[in-house]
Amino acid sequence: MSDKLRTNVKGYHVNDNERCLKFISEEKYLITSKDKFWLGFGMYFWDNNSNAEYWKKQKIKKEPNVTYIKVSSNIFIDEEYLLDLTDVNIVNGLEYLWKLYCKKKKEEENQPLGIKIDKLIEFFEDMKSIKVIKGIGNYDINHNKTNTFINKESYSGPQIDCNLKAIYCARNYGFVVNRKVES
Repeated sequence: MSDKLRTNVKGYHVNDNERCLKFISEEKYLITSKDKFWLGFGMYFWDNNSNAEYWKKQKIKKEPNVTYIKVSSNIFIDEEYLLDLTDVNIVNGLEYLWKLYCKKKKEEENQPLGIKIDKLIEFFEDMKSIKVIKGIGNYDINHNKTNTFINKESYSGPQIDCNLKAIYCARNYGFVVNRKVES
């Protein structure tokens, strides 16, 4: 690896104490999920502390007897290894590839996003270099304007929205560095 500066983002993850401490102490360990509805296989990170704190509270509500901690790391997002689902051209290209894949494999096109991503990365040789996936999750399920500071009802054009959350899914441990426990 060269000494060049690499594009990266600080990410936060919440999980049980045991897995988080293993993540910190073992460089080649990721706390992976095979989520079929979000970004597929990998370790999921939020791009800010508040999102991680929200997730931690949700986990504690579901399992109050489990100790959850928050960890952070820098995630390399070099363009040649990043699948950026915030880029409409990338998404359009994936849609095209998905249709080709389904035709060749005789598969149903209507499948959850995470399954599509995992199958495409496994099938297409050019996609095997993908190490991190970036997406935006919309957490405004009821489509309410919940933050009057940001959202102004009187403006009808595009708006900044704090209900949209950047999420990174790291598929390779070499792209997750500077691991530490957050307070």
